[in-house]
Amino acid sequence: WANKDREIPMDLTKLFDLASLTKLYTATLVLHHISNKRLSLEDRLGDFKIGPPVISEVTVRELLLHTSGITSWYPFYNDDLRGKSFEMILHEIDISKDAKRNMVTYSDLNFMLLRFICKCIDARTFEQQIQFILNEIGDDDGGFLLNRPKSEFAATEYGNQIEQEMCKERGLTFSNWRSPEQPIVGHVNDGNAYYFFEGVSGHAGLFGSYKTVSKLGQLYIEGGGSLLDAELVEYLLELNENERTLGFSKSGLFMNGLGHTGFTGTMLYMEPKTKRVITFLANRLHVENPKDMYEIRNEVIHYVR
Repeated sequence: WANKDREIPMDLTKLFDLASLTKLYTATLVLHHISNKRLSLEDRLGDFKIGPPVISEVTVRELLLHTSGITSWYPFYNDDLRGKSFEMILHEIDISKDAKRNMVTYSDLNFMLLRFICKCIDARTFEQQIQFILNEIGDDDGGFLLNRPKSEFAATEYGNQIEQEMCKERGLTFSNWRSPEQPIVGHVNDGNAYYFFEGVSGHAGLFGSYKTVSKLGQLYIEGGGSLLDAELVEYLLELNENERTLGFSKSGLFMNGLGHTGFTGTMLYMEPKTKRVITFLANRLHVENPKDMYEIRNEVIHYVR
């Protein structure tokens, strides 16, 4: 079911909350700016006056590789911080809690920060910059804040029950959770993207179809087209630092290529040697007990390979 409450069947036209696959479009935008000499992998957060001094030396490369030493997750929407900006909160929280620089700590905050770097170097809004990437890869399904009928979307979680538990574990409160009685449809599932960034962020918020995801994979398999420098794409495909490359994972499911997963059940896998692109979209949160997707993703990859 695309929406089991309304008995809307799943089909190939449905639009999905791409969740952390959003990071791949942010990474592509960053690489586009690098290809056009507006940015370099060694530029630092301090160069853009983003964040507290403790992360001023963190580079674009480290943000893409998740080796920045920045904490993996924090609910910027919690009640104690109401009304404060992203920059203000970065100065207040323990930004390096449980993370070490040069070691991989997968972090949503890395891609929130990349969004702000992109905003510093381009007069367009971040949403407009990502829309440019979508247009260039030939996709007309994807985008932030899509104004489409709810019947076109695959539903996700019933409220933000998982994030509620994550906040409880940290002793943090939030008084405006979405109702667990209704599934989330057409709005981003991720709490920070929805409650704090109002639907547009570098780590989550993008919606799209299987075409949206497949066309991004094809961009890399074909060497970057007019968007990305071919040598930079070749470097990305060959790089393997702590089983990661720029924006992508090379571990576990993706050990024969590179790819990424999304919390809602999404996946993109690319295999440069065989020039295969595998897109797998599912709404794993739209059930009473969210499903672990590792085995079925693994089966899909091996079946197609």
